[in-house]
Amino acid sequence: MELQEIQGQLIPLFEDLDVALEAEGAHDVRPFFEQIRVSIEGAASVDALMSPFQLLSTAAFHGFAFGPSSFWTVNVVLERAHGIASVLASAGETRH
Repeated sequence: MELQEIQGQLIPLFEDLDVALEAEGAHDVRPFFEQIRVSIEGAASVDALMSPFQLLSTAAFHGFAFGPSSFWTVNVVLERAHGIASVLASAGETRH
C-alpha cells in the first residue's frame, strides 16, 4: 500500500471528523485528532505513519465525549486505520 493511497483514505475522514467535532462543540477533542491528521499528512514515508497510528490507538483511553456524528466518524477513522495497519503489517511479514 502506497503512502499517497493511505493519506487519500485517511485525511478526508479526519477532515470530516473535524467538521463533526466543530459542529458538536467538542473543541477540547479537536486538537488531538488534528495532531494525528497533520502527522499523517506530513509523513514522508509509510514508516513515518507508525507514530500517528500509535497515537490514534490511544483515543479510547482519553475519555473523550463524542456526539452522534463524531462518534460514527471516529469509529470509521479507527476501523480504516486498523485495516491499513493490518495490511501494512502483513506486507512486512516474512514467511519461512
